[in-house]
Amino acid sequence: MVFLYLISKGCENMEKSLEQLKQEYEKTTVLLEREKRKMQRLKNRQAYLESGSRKQRTHRLITRGAAIESIAPQTKELT
Repeated sequence: MVFLYLISKGCENMEKSLEQLKQEYEKTTVLLEREKRKMQRLKNRQAYLESGSRKQRTHRLITRGAAIESIAPQTKELT
């Protein structure tokens, strides 16, 4: 009788630890996904900041081209 009682108590503790492990796994999985999204956002931000100089160059070329077209309208036909 006592032996069966101890075995049943051991199984309950084992189930609790299994449930705790499942909860810990879920929490860790959520944290991992959060960190992956954070890493992707940082990579996107880095690419955006690095492309800033390219955007500035494009803006400069467009404004200069517009200035030339305003002075010499016949250049519109060349493009």
